[in-house]
Amino acid sequence: MARWRTALTTWLSAHRRQVLLGLVMSSVVGSVMFWRSLDDALSPRKPSHVLLDRRGRFLGELPGTHEAYGFWPLPATLPEKVVVTTLETEDRTFFEHDGIAWRSVARAAWQNVSNARVISGASTIPMQVARLQHPRSRTIVAKVHEAAEGLLLTRRHGHDAIL
Repeated sequence: MARWRTALTTWLSAHRRQVLLGLVMSSVVGSVMFWRSLDDALSPRKPSHVLLDRRGRFLGELPGTHEAYGFWPLPATLPEKVVVTTLETEDRTFFEHDGIAWRSVARAAWQNVSNARVISGASTIPMQVARLQHPRSRTIVAKVHEAAEGLLLTRRHGHDAIL
């Protein structure tokens, strides 16, 4: 009986080591694949094509990148009112965070969990830029991807370039 128990214990400990090693290896491989999938380049979308008549009146619009409408070239410097309005409505702490507003993440998580449904999000402007550059389904995994790319974009290009 003692031999049987010793053999079983040895087998279980070896099995546990194999399972633990498998978990560690899959975590490492998954992390490497995740980080390799991130993109820290700012790549503007091609603008929509606006069709005008000979008097300059709007006739229609043809889609740009990804069959999307409404992306037009921006001036070299944005008007101050546009910057202030964008920051007030989209990301009040834009110049204070590094791509992720952790307080907003905590607030949104609390609201969503306590209401058992999505009440609010925590997307910063860099995260929104990441989502515009690489549209994905709206899942938690995609949100983590956007957050990581938002961090990378902010660190590589700075706040002014992202805005």
